[in-house]
Amino acid sequence: MSGRLAYGRAASSEACRRGCRYRVQHRQMQTDRRRRWAFRAVVAAFTLGSIPSVGLDAGPGVLAHGGRSLPAVEPHFKYGSIGAELANGMPYRMFMALPKVFPEYFLPEGDWSHFGLIIEGATTPQGRPRYDIYASATSPSAPAGTRLAPATSEPRISRDLPIGFATGWRLGIEMTWFNCAVCHTGVVQMPGDERPRIVPGMPANTVDLERLFLALFDMAVDKRFTYCRVCRSISQPTNRWPFMSVHCGNGSWCRTYARR
Repeated sequence: MSGRLAYGRAASSEACRRGCRYRVQHRQMQTDRRRRWAFRAVVAAFTLGSIPSVGLDAGPGVLAHGGRSLPAVEPHFKYGSIGAELANGMPYRMFMALPKVFPEYFLPEGDWSHFGLIIEGATTPQGRPRYDIYASATSPSAPAGTRLAPATSEPRISRDLPIGFATGWRLGIEMTWFNCAVCHTGVVQMPGDERPRIVPGMPANTVDLERLFLALFDMAVDKRFTYCRVCRSISQPTNRWPFMSVHCGNGSWCRTYARR
């Protein structure tokens, strides 16, 4: 009788081991299958992203690498690359989305001007330009008999970034970070001026870099700093990464990923 019990227990233990081994192998096969499909999807996204799309402003291919230069001296000083974004920058779209992901860090302005950064195209609540810039006598926006003109921002040049932020491409991803102008552009208002004027080359008398970096450090360790939350806050979908755009548009992949 005892022999039968021992045999039954041994058989039961062997069945358990086989069942456990089967479940582990099955789970490993499922994981490997998901990884293979994820790899194929990433390869497809990179391949599609590297193919120029006519009329879609697709930008450089996936292997593009280099900072952006501007032909005119002053725009290049304000927004041209010195290489910092290639070495230490963050993705441009993520940078632009952070005020939406962490609005409490940007109140009351709601944008990067909260840290004293100068946004050239900023307007007042009444919709008027906030700053003046030095303009040539032939500038169409300069009133007659004056050296100043209302500051405006051309997105093709500024990329809607504050003065002192340049852009470049690293392995096909548009990056942004500081250039010299972040510390060497200031704002002054002379007696009789309607608006403060932006002065390239002077010390930055408005920027608080310490407060900016402390806020970035806090955001980096915040639990809300996730791929899905940042992706949903990106206002302009990209045509260069269709795989990413699909999953940013609907939340199903994010919800599935969060459960794992």
